[in-house]
Amino acid sequence: MWDLAFTPDAENKKYGDQLDTSRGVVVFIGERADPASWFAVNRACRRFAPQASVLGPKCSFVNQPVAAASFRPDRAAFVGMPGRQPDIVMRVGHGVELPMSLPRPADAVIDA
Repeated sequence: MWDLAFTPDAENKKYGDQLDTSRGVVVFIGERADPASWFAVNRACRRFAPQASVLGPKCSFVNQPVAAASFRPDRAAFVGMPGRQPDIVMRVGHGVELPMSLPRPADAVIDA
């Protein structure tokens, strides 16, 4: 069933349509493929998304372009930063207001 519902062509069309209707795309790029760079990229994203939302636009992750490590060098070159490490892709634009989700308590997600 999965292969019938989620074909490469259908997924490509879906994400293409989403990007076509977005105001912009933000790519968070690390210096290297290592934990320190991953944390730096995560911090930048965690600062960007709430501030963007305060200013009006909505943000949505579109990580499929960088999900496979083998595609990352081409994506980095495409955005003008060859040799770097694109880790997070977000689309930004205006959308419908959705209910906020509350964070789960730490003890619900951390096994002690």
